[in-house]
Amino acid sequence: MKTLGKYIVVVAVGGLLLGLGSGEARADDPWSSPATCGQLLRAGKLSGRSGAVLRVGTWNLNGFPDGAPGKRRGGVARTNVAWLACTLAWMQLDLVALQGVKNHYRARLALRKLSNGLRKLTGASWQYKLDKCRGNDREHVGLLWNTKRVKGSNFRVEESLNPYKRACRSGQRPGLRGYFKARFGGGVDFHMMSVQLATGGGLGRQLRKRSVKGIPGAYRSGWRLAPDPDMIVAGDFHTGAGPWLSRAAASLSTPFLLKKSNRQCTGYADQSRRSWSHFLVARDMVEVSAYSGSRVAGYCARSRCPVQAPSPLPAALTSLSPHCPVILDVPNRDVDPGRQELNSWATKTYGTKVGKGGLPRKLSATMIKKVLHSLRPRLKRACRRHGSGAYTLTILGATGRVSEVAKDGTAPSCALGVLKRATFPRFQVSALQLLVPVIW
Repeated sequence: MKTLGKYIVVVAVGGLLLGLGSGEARADDPWSSPATCGQLLRAGKLSGRSGAVLRVGTWNLNGFPDGAPGKRRGGVARTNVAWLACTLAWMQLDLVALQGVKNHYRARLALRKLSNGLRKLTGASWQYKLDKCRGNDREHVGLLWNTKRVKGSNFRVEESLNPYKRACRSGQRPGLRGYFKARFGGGVDFHMMSVQLATGGGLGRQLRKRSVKGIPGAYRSGWRLAPDPDMIVAGDFHTGAGPWLSRAAASLSTPFLLKKSNRQCTGYADQSRRSWSHFLVARDMVEVSAYSGSRVAGYCARSRCPVQAPSPLPAALTSLSPHCPVILDVPNRDVDPGRQELNSWATKTYGTKVGKGGLPRKLSATMIKKVLHSLRPRLKRACRRHGSGAYTLTILGATGRVSEVAKDGTAPSCALGVLKRATFPRFQVSALQLLVPVIW
């Protein structure tokens, strides 16, 4: 393709105008120019996605739509909203955790333009929500989703993610959480929270640690609104996918797993590569916890993350964001059965049904199975000399703690100690008896 010089070509895609500036563009790369992205959409050459997954993403838009955090500065390119809509459609995302989004008048207009552009490109309605913190030039966290593919509900601003424990205090950000369920296939459902942690070293590092410790508070808050142990925390953690974040997430009272990406960077700052955007998945979310990691898209994937970005910066890093989107495919199967399935499973495996206490209407039997699954490493270490077995657990709803564990009237003291120390989700009954397997 020849350089177009000072001329501008405008290509219409589904009624959305995409501008193409000067420079050479690869015919198969939606990140090289708006026009190329539009051509790929028209040709149906999209990012590959299995029909059996719900695709979620996270993307720091870096001061959307002004192109930089803080007050609008001259010489900084504004976000190309049409190109942004095109890339989101090309990636076939169903649900996106957003960071770095402003909420002044121009930003609200740009968000409406983005959702309208996505509607034209995908044929589906898109909705978005931002946190409620005040400040026109303040960066907000948000959630954006395709309403044809996903149903969103139970939204809440989680102040425990602000290191100062007040939602909007001292310029730091809360988390924004919602509960989402796929409208197709297996109907996977889970909580999703968008976060953007403090920047910098020294104090910033301490603030990030406080924010990560606030994740279990958001988990409990989500449980009260929608009793489901599945949760994904997505966003800009301003720290690499190193040992600290992985250990910190795994050591929380509600353990989370870091889903490492397939690239060495998720964006650029001062032209140097950074790896700041990540997914944390609740360990009990069996649909994803054992699944492969996340993958980086955008310029970072196309360029394979050079240590230094070229000068001048590529158009994708200036007109979209210096951060790159990160994708996680969630298998679209819901592993949260009710009483009938548990009875079938227990009868087949152990020759007996669920205890007389029964299951409250909103309690998923697999929630208990997931908790026990998460305890397996501790049970294995504590009970190396004992065989596996089925134990009857009596769980008090008031405290959420195991009050009695028995196997034919007796349980190995090792398992009893581990299970009594385990905190189960709160139930809607005073007591619950279940026959559950402990296998190691």
